[in-house]
Amino acid sequence: MEYRNELKYIVNEFDLKIIEERLKNIMRYDANMQDNSYNIRSIYFDDYNNTCFYENEAGINKRLKVRIRIYDKSDKLIKLEIKYKNNGMTKKESCNISKNLCEKLMNGEYISIDECGGKKVLYKVFLEQRLHMLKPKIIVEYDRTAFINIVGNVRITFDRNIRASKNIKLFFDGNILANPIQEISTHILEIKYDELLPDYISNVLELNKLRQTSFSKYYLSRIALKEEVK
Repeated sequence: MEYRNELKYIVNEFDLKIIEERLKNIMRYDANMQDNSYNIRSIYFDDYNNTCFYENEAGINKRLKVRIRIYDKSDKLIKLEIKYKNNGMTKKESCNISKNLCEKLMNGEYISIDECGGKKVLYKVFLEQRLHMLKPKIIVEYDRTAFINIVGNVRITFDRNIRASKNIKLFFDGNILANPIQEISTHILEIKYDELLPDYISNVLELNKLRQTSFSKYYLSRIALKEEVK
């Protein structure tokens, strides 16, 4: 996948509901949703020097994040992802992994070259573990509403109730005790598209009235939990 545009905005619940009502008329909901939302839970990784954390803090243009992601608290589909960012654009590489392999990564254990199974993403994690001591750092969880549009390959998401936990071992538990990382009724609107955002979508969103942000769930989660980063 090539790099895509990614825009983020901080939006309150009132404005988000207005935007959702407008988008329902011109875009369609993601088919994977039930009751107009689904749960996303991710484990984020960082290296011995917390490079990802500090590159976010410094606003480095070119960086990457490694994470494991599940949906609706289920272990039926487990994705290992590497997300790259370069000058405000992003791309993602991913592969499905087994629960056993996921638990090994959760425990901070190194995977073998045989366990990579020829998958590029796993091989990159294999190298990161050995070169930079890549380890799991934090769980980030939120509830997402997603709209998609074929023209422009547009994806618009509302991420509500963003929360974080350091209890990595509880990743597969139904409910975990997690701390909110934003003020109540404050959420994140994300817009992803290939080359151009169609005018009829841009006009509905009224982006000039929203506050754009470089919001990083991983970075702000570690800050919110007042974790000492060395």
